[in-house]
Amino acid sequence: MRKINLLRLPVGLLIVATLLVAAVTAPAVLADSTPILCWGDIELDGAQAPVGTVINIYIGADTTASGSGMVTTAGKYGSIMVMADSSRYGQALTYKVNGFAATKLGPNPGVFGLANQVVNLEAVSGSLSTTWTFYVAGFLPKHLPDSYYGQVVLDELVDVPAEIQGVYWFDDAAGVWKFWAPGAPGTTLATLGGGHTYDYMLAVSGPCEWDIPLQ
Repeated sequence: MRKINLLRLPVGLLIVATLLVAAVTAPAVLADSTPILCWGDIELDGAQAPVGTVINIYIGADTTASGSGMVTTAGKYGSIMVMADSSRYGQALTYKVNGFAATKLGPNPGVFGLANQVVNLEAVSGSLSTTWTFYVAGFLPKHLPDSYYGQVVLDELVDVPAEIQGVYWFDDAAGVWKFWAPGAPGTTLATLGGGHTYDYMLAVSGPCEWDIPLQ
């Protein structure tokens, strides 16, 4: 078979060949996905929301946030990027502050579309909790919500189900398991942290539900 000397090909053909290769190897881009930015003032319990306050933004009736951020300047949030495709245009944005529903105060309506949204927020803390449900006995994984950045003091919990035999967490830094159980002496695990950082294993003797207040 006769070999083609690329050096003798016309420059135009070389350019076309290069573009074809680039078209094949370039990563796919979802052209219909559109991001917007959301920001504004924020109050929690009648005062400027403190640094570390978590904001989650949802589109429509979604239960998974399409954008999340944290207050880095007291009383201000953003810019938080929210992205979805054009089928979501016109759907209202729902805001949660530290897991609590927030009221939108404008000036923009807080709707997903092509325009960035400047929406001031206010929220009131309430009684927040999470429920760990166990359907069978065993050594089972659990974690607190990713949006929770506080700590639960284990020894302060009441109404711990009798089926809960122990909470275990592997401390990577120390290379050891830490543990807690109701009334057990010598426990080495004092608190539960948010699911964005900590994963736990629980020993349970049977089906139960454990309602854990988030402090």
